[in-house]
Amino acid sequence: MPTDASPPIRVAVCFAGAWRGWPRTYDQHIRPNIVDSLAEQHHRVDLFAVGDNLPWSPKNHRPDVRYNRTWNPEQMRELFGAEHFRAGELLSEEHMVNVSSHTWPEIAHAQAVLDEKSRRMKSPGSIPFAYVYKIWRCGQLIHRSGVAYDVVIRMRPDLWPIRPFKLARAADGRFELQV
Repeated sequence: MPTDASPPIRVAVCFAGAWRGWPRTYDQHIRPNIVDSLAEQHHRVDLFAVGDNLPWSPKNHRPDVRYNRTWNPEQMRELFGAEHFRAGELLSEEHMVNVSSHTWPEIAHAQAVLDEKSRRMKSPGSIPFAYVYKIWRCGQLIHRSGVAYDVVIRMRPDLWPIRPFKLARAADGRFELQV
């Protein structure tokens, strides 16, 4: 917890991935163990989120978990609250299929190689590539906010933290995350 001499730590939490089990995941796990815990320590907590509406892959289907393909920025703002929500995106299937026009050349080349391998293997494409792209897009949202964050926590939205996050400044000026 900051003392009178130390300012609050500015924390950006970036959710990037598939929105499985929302909003229950947020209400029962993420809000109390990350957002509320860090805010109670008097830190500034800003939330950023990126998802997509890609069809759910049958090979990865988990019938016990609901996957929300329509999780949009308006719903994000409503659930996260205006105090914490800063920006979000729901990327279309069309956007995710052709990211080359939205990224830098190295990513476009990697996508082309993965797409060719997918065609030869008759598979639906690169699921990990879509995930990495959403992480990159979330980083772009954070950058565009114009805030110089001290700490960025990047996580999948379907993770369930079971203990409160504690964040403190170390004597050498770095930060320590205790989970």
